[in-house]
Amino acid sequence: MKIIKKLVAILVCLMLSNTLWSQSLPPQPTSMEALVEFSDLIIIGKLKSIVDSRKFYGYQENADELERIDALSSLEIGIPIVDYELKINQILKGQDIGQAIIIRNTNDYVADVKETNKFLTHDAKIRKQVFFLNENPDGLTYGVNSVMGIMDFKKVEKKGAHSTKSLSSEELVYYSKGKEYVPFGIKTSADETLQSIVDINLANELR
Repeated sequence: MKIIKKLVAILVCLMLSNTLWSQSLPPQPTSMEALVEFSDLIIIGKLKSIVDSRKFYGYQENADELERIDALSSLEIGIPIVDYELKINQILKGQDIGQAIIIRNTNDYVADVKETNKFLTHDAKIRKQVFFLNENPDGLTYGVNSVMGIMDFKKVEKKGAHSTKSLSSEELVYYSKGKEYVPFGIKTSADETLQSIVDINLANELR
């Protein structure tokens, strides 16, 4: 019995190895130019709600077969995913695709979708983010393409040159392993960063 389980495990690994991720992620970007170039879609938007949370067996033709094997065996096959609806406020790169899209987050699981959606509904009223996305092989969903794939608007206070009053502005930051980072270590205002994204994309289109 143990031998059979091992053989099934090997078979599943072979089926998953070249098919679960039929689209490889780009290398970690080292500049804003690279991040923009690697992204199929860049938008400013808000996560609205979770539309699905389940096991995922890949985009390939044998996905149904993997799901069948999973149901019949004690092996853990597939990976957990969460699909989020993302409301679009502004498109910085990409075609007009409507008012909302689906972002797929892999290796993620939400036990209480209803309760989490309550939080997202409240959070979406006050929080907007910048998303750097790549289209998934299904042509219907998108995925974040790097640790810098989601950036937050962070308010910063600066003293005016000829005033004691603090001037409020925003900058873009991202989070990795619980720490906050400025993209590529370059501190600029959010408006300047967003304009640079638009300019880089325009320059790429004119090549």
